[in-house]
Order: sequence, then C-alpha cells, then structure tokens
Amino acid sequence: MTPFALELKKKPANSSSHIFFILSYFVLAAIYFNKLLFDSTRCISDPQTDVLLYFYPIRYFGFTSLSRGVLPLWNPHTFGGMPYQAISQTALFYPLNLFFLFLPTTLAINLTTYLHIVLSGCAAYFLARRMNRSACAAFLSGIAYAFCGQQILRLYAGHLTINAVLPWLPLFLLFLHNLFNAPRFSHIAAASFIFALAILAGHPQYVYYLMMASFVYWAFFVFLFHVKKESLLKSLGSIRWMIIPTILGILLSSIQILPTLAFTKESIRSEGLTREEAGSFSLPPKQIISFVAPAIFGSDKAGNYTGMGHEWEMTGYCGMITLLLALFALLSRERRIVIFYFILSILGLIIALGKYSPFFRVFYFILPGFRLFRGHVKALILTNLSLALLAGFGLDALVEKYFYTRIKRNLFTSAMIGVLILELGVFAFTRRSTTSFEFLNSIPVVKKNDYPETSFHRQLTLVTGRENSSLLSGTMDLSGYDSDQLLRYRNFINRTQGLPLKYYQLKTDFRKVSAGYLAPFGVQYVIASRNGDESSWQTHRFDGFQGLCRIMRKIKIVSTSNEALGEISKPDFDFTKNLVLETGENPPKPGDEPSTPDRVEIMEWRTNRIHIRAKAETPCYLLVSNVYARGWKARANGKPVSLYPA
Repeated sequence: MTPFALELKKKPANSSSHIFFILSYFVLAAIYFNKLLFDSTRCISDPQTDVLLYFYPIRYFGFTSLSRGVLPLWNPHTFGGMPYQAISQTALFYPLNLFFLFLPTTLAINLTTYLHIVLSGCAAYFLARRMNRSACAAFLSGIAYAFCGQQILRLYAGHLTINAVLPWLPLFLLFLHNLFNAPRFSHIAAASFIFALAILAGHPQYVYYLMMASFVYWAFFVFLFHVKKESLLKSLGSIRWMIIPTILGILLSSIQILPTLAFTKESIRSEGLTREEAGSFSLPPKQIISFVAPAIFGSDKAGNYTGMGHEWEMTGYCGMITLLLALFALLSRERRIVIFYFILSILGLIIALGKYSPFFRVFYFILPGFRLFRGHVKALILTNLSLALLAGFGLDALVEKYFYTRIKRNLFTSAMIGVLILELGVFAFTRRSTTSFEFLNSIPVVKKNDYPETSFHRQLTLVTGRENSSLLSGTMDLSGYDSDQLLRYRNFINRTQGLPLKYYQLKTDFRKVSAGYLAPFGVQYVIASRNGDESSWQTHRFDGFQGLCRIMRKIKIVSTSNEALGEISKPDFDFTKNLVLETGENPPKPGDEPSTPDRVEIMEWRTNRIHIRAKAETPCYLLVSNVYARGWKARANGKPVSLYPA
C-alpha cells in the first residue's frame, strides 16, 4: 500500500445506480435550459455580456473558416489585425466545440454549455464515489457543484470557456487520486487526456488553479500523513504521478499551447501584470456573505446589483444545505480527506480575496505564473467544489450517526437533495437570461448607398457592445474587444490617445479620432452611435484615405519600440508621409522620388495571406496596414524579403 492510501473501504459500484444519477443530471440541466436545447433563434446569456461581445463573433469566424477548410491563424477583422488560433479562448481544437462546425452558432452555444453543466455534475459525482461516498451523497455533491453560483452565473455572463473547463477539475483530481493510490498505465492515460482537455477548453487561469489544487493534494498527504520517516523520500518521489500526466497532457495539447506561448511573448501579458492589475476583481471580504445570501447585493439580472465588480465574479453561492452538510463532514470517519477539502476550500477563498488578503503579495512575488492573471476571485471554484464534496461526506455522516432505519435514511436523504434542488433552482432561474439571434446579428457596417464602396478598407467602430461585430460582417476594424492584445497595438493606441502606456483596456478606448494617426491603419470610415443611442449608428468618412498599402520613401530608423513611440509623439510627425522602422539592423535606404507615379494594388486580403501587386521606379518600402506580429513572412516575386515592424 502506498503512503497515499486513505484507508477507505471501497463499496461495490452499482452501474445501474450510476446510470440513474447520470440521467438525472441530464434531466435537471434540461429543465433549466428548457427550449433552448432545440432553439437556434436564442442563446443562453444576457444580451450585454460576453456572448454578444466576444464569444458569438469569435466562434462564428473561427468555425466558419474551418468549415471552408481554412485554419485561421490570423484575425484580420479586429484591432487592426491580430493572431487568432494562438489565443486560447478561441478553443478551436477543443473536441466538444466540434458542434460549432455543423450547427448554427447559437444552438452550438446552448448545446455545449448544457453538456458542460451535465459533465460537471457527473464529474463531481464520480469523484465523490471514489472518495467512498454513497450514491445519493455523491449525487448531492454533483448537484451542488454543477448548479453553484460560479457555474450558473457564468452562463448568464456568457463565459463559455470557463464553463467548458469546470468539469475537468474534479475529473483530474479523481484520476490523480487513483494514480497516487494505485499507479497504472490506464490511470496515467486518463489523467493526461483530462488535463489536455482542460487546456484545450480555453481558459488557462482555471488550469493554473487545477495545478495548484493538485500540488496541494500531493503535498498535504506527503508532509502531514506519511506513515514512517523512512517512507518520506519515497513519498516525495510520488510527485512523478502528478508530473507525468501533466507533461503528457501538455504534449497532447501542444497544438494550442505552442502558438499561445509564442503569442504571449508579443502580447500585453509579456511584461506580466502589475500588482494592481493582478489584484483587480478581488473578492471584498463583506461579499463572502454571498455564500449564504446571494441576493443581499441585488443581481445583475434585476439591474440592482450594488456589490463590487460583477455578480458573476463575486458570488460563491452553493446553497444553505451544502454549507450545513459540509460542516457535518467533520463527523465523518474519513478525517484525512475531509481535512484536505476543508484546506482546499479555505485556500480557494484566500486566493479569491486577492488584494484584500495579506497573502496576496506573497502569491504575486513567489508563485510562478500568478502575475499573469487578474481576477483571482475565479479561485472561488475551488471553494465551491470542496464544499460540494464535503456536503456529501456530511450527508453520509449524519445518516450513519443518527438514522438507523432504511426508511428514515431515505426520507432524510431525499429531503436534503430536494431542498438543495429547490434552493439552487430558484437561484438559477432568477439569473437565467437569453439573447436573441436578431440582436446578436445587428451589425454596424458601412451602408453601400451612403458612400462609394472601396474594395479594401478598414473601419473604426465606436458603438458600445459591437466592437467585435466585424468578425460577423467580414469587414476589417481598428476597434475590438479581447483581454489578449498585441503589445505593439496597445502601446501605439495608448500613446496616440494620450493615455498611460500600460493602460489596460478590454476594448480600445478612443478619446481622440483624427485622420492623422488613423492613416497607418487604413481607416476610411468611422461608425458611431447616433445621438448616444447604442441601437442605431451613423457613418463618417475620412476624405484623406490612402489605402491599406502604400509606398514610402521618407524613413527614420530606430532600434527599440520606445524610440519609435517617441518619434511618432513629436508634434511635427506626419503619419501620412513619415515612416519609422523599428530594427536593430541597417536596412537598405530608399531611392529618390520617381518621375512616374508608383502603383499599388491589393489583389487579395485573406485570413492568413495578403497578395499585393506593386510597381515602383526607385527602391522603396511597402507599408502594409496590418499590426506586426513575428509569424508573418514576406516574399517578393517568389523570393523571401525582409519584413520590418514600422
């Protein structure tokens, strides 16, 4: 027996009971989703949240491209151009997202979120069963996890990648437990596959918390419960059963990890977040009461939320029954595993408190990777999962200690499950919201009747909530909405807008709009709200539009981005005539102005490829209005040529 054995007397599994409880999760989730499971005209989430702002357009573009046989490495439609597949939240290779290939996007959103709620319940159920809980106690744990605040409110907020990763947290802990107690190839393979799915689901922050929980699990049993002193070294060596599936999972998901890591080096996260940024969206101590009274601060659905941040971030509600039963878990005979989940629940809460916790500074400076993320209130999911599992222990402990006949046990167990379903059901239905297909597809575009149509141009959309709509219309936009952006883009915008260089923004904050600094991006039209009404808009045209590509001969060479930003900040800098090349090399000098006009024609501007036909009498540089990223390569007449960031 390994040092990790928890001395649980394994009860024989009943496959028929498994089927009954699994089907029950399908039924409960179906009651919540109702007609949405077969409705392509509406999708789950509130109209003003991330399905409209981000996931609907990003998934539509990505999987429409895949259906045409194009792997979208680049997104030409937002932020002046940016990587696409390298951004983890696109989740192109996540297996359950295959539904987006052959179903309408709205229906695929509904079906995948439904399946992940069911999977979350099943995952917590099987983890509880592995911890030797009775079938009914495990079923209760699954309900408490699948329908807790951190799950249901993510549906309201349209956080598809968060809902996608949550089932894999308990499943990975399940197979990790199996590995520590009985290392087998099948357990390694299963844990590796589950870890890969968690990565491919598209939210690295939750994978980070999963790794943290796994390490705490290993450390807890090694350092506190190794049987003999001479077995400590052997116990320390058992960390390999955590490392091996982690490495294999990373290799299995490398098709996503490698591009993401390459993009991160060029993104706003390359410098790491400041302590203030990392501490944003921390859980205020007073809002811990949301575990008991979720409506005390109002709700986003009712429009009367008065708490800090957003309700979907700050609410850890899991039902009063869950909390009470979790306390009674202390009566359980399986003290070791109960103590571990109490510790994990407290750890999740401490991390969620963020800047309000005295440990936050330690986490920020000591824990590798911690400073890459903000909104550490997301760690509440560790608390919700732990409390759900502890509730199962508490239910079994109460039944064994105080109820001596089968009838009384069944009545008490049924009452606990029924009250919990009622509690979480009321909570879930009062936060349920849907968005119509028509609203999702009300897209600001340049009307052909307003202006002569230009084949290739970029627009600037200043309509709140429609920053990513160009992914639906197929137009190219300078605005966008994404937590991941190229650092070059953000620095340029912030500098020209007079904002602090490291000013963080999910969507581009345009405070000054002039043809000068919009010229490098080839912006011809600005679409803005009409008289402050976000449901209608009007189009303005820049008369000085010079195209998305043009030939430049007046250049200045600098070696760093800071020098380049300094040059363009000078009052006399003319974006339409001057070009700053950022390179440590000594590039060729352009020639004199030609006697005959240069000719530039864009032949095609596709997702991953731009084809330009140009003719010039003297040496020159061709400026392409596309934000620079290292993945781009250039060829002229079929031969490789140098590509310089400008």
